[in-house]
Amino acid sequence: MRTTGPSAAIAAIMPGIQAQGVWAGLRQLFVRFAAEAETATLYSPEMLARALERATAMGALHSISLAGKDPASCASYIVQAWGARSATAATLKVMLD
Repeated sequence: MRTTGPSAAIAAIMPGIQAQGVWAGLRQLFVRFAAEAETATLYSPEMLARALERATAMGALHSISLAGKDPASCASYIVQAWGARSATAATLKVMLD
C-alpha cells in the first residue's frame, strides 16, 4: 500500500510484559520503530491508529511503549497517530522507551 504524507518505519507492534523500570511486570503494547538495518513496514498515522485499535481490543493492557530507533524524532507523526485513536486506546498511558 502506498502512503501519502508522513509515515514511519515500524518493525513490530506486539503485546508483551515490561521487563524493567517502574512498569516492570505490567502488560504493554510495544510499538518498535525500526532502525536502518531492520525489516519494517511503513505506517501512515491512520494505519498506526488502526493497528493500535486492533491490538487494544484484544485484551487488557496497562500502557503503550514506544521503543526502537529514537521514537522522539517522529514526534509530529506520533501526535497525528495518537489524534486518530478512539477513546479506548486514548485512555492507555504511553511510555517513551
